[in-house]
Amino acid sequence: MKISVYKNKEEGSRIFSKTFVNEINSILLKKNNCTICLATGSSPTIFYNELVIHYKKKNIDFKKIKIFNLDEFYNINPKSINSYSYYLYHHLLNHVNIKQKNVNLLLGKPANLKDYCKSVEDEIKKIGGIDIMILGIGMNGHIGFNEPGSNQNTVTRKVRISDNSREILSNDFNSQKDVPNEAITLGIKTILSAKKIYLLAWGTGKSDIIKKAIEEDVNEKCPASFLRKHQNLEFILDKYSTSKLNDSLQVNRN
Repeated sequence: MKISVYKNKEEGSRIFSKTFVNEINSILLKKNNCTICLATGSSPTIFYNELVIHYKKKNIDFKKIKIFNLDEFYNINPKSINSYSYYLYHHLLNHVNIKQKNVNLLLGKPANLKDYCKSVEDEIKKIGGIDIMILGIGMNGHIGFNEPGSNQNTVTRKVRISDNSREILSNDFNSQKDVPNEAITLGIKTILSAKKIYLLAWGTGKSDIIKKAIEEDVNEKCPASFLRKHQNLEFILDKYSTSKLNDSLQVNRN
């Protein structure tokens, strides 16, 4: 586990975007394709904006990049401004030269849920797995929509969104009652199968849960803690989100 700490989210997003682009290019040189899985929410937004800048500067080419996303609200129209599909197109995909055949965003309204979830897992395995996973973290420790209580053997499935998460998500909807009750998410086992994992978190509001994810026991109460079982994990944080970490913890301050 590596912990990289930056002055603020703007600096962290900018510097991390360079690392990410270099890593993508290195993978493309080795095998001529790269598969990434992307999170949504407030944490990666500036990072995606930086990737668009890199693309415009011709530092990265998306033609041979395949994209999955981490989660999606269940029974939502992909064109809804609240869908995670809309988010990714709005912040990234509409602005780069990715091929549509390489975009594998989760469907909010699959015809057959069970078969669809299995097909997502099968597709990830078919292409050789996810090279890089980008994550955020919920205030209750969820990654994707793997809420507290999710175990480390979970795979892609429909889940119930916790009341805590729905309350926070209500800021993006008209009210909490408008927030979907369910979602489709990659499971913790699926996330841990990625070759490289980055988790982004900014601000004092995430300081408590970052402390739990990094320092406290690995358990289902904080699903993000399971990430510590991964051999190639890096936390991308700012000085605010790390403000409650033990001073003796080894971190890379940038």
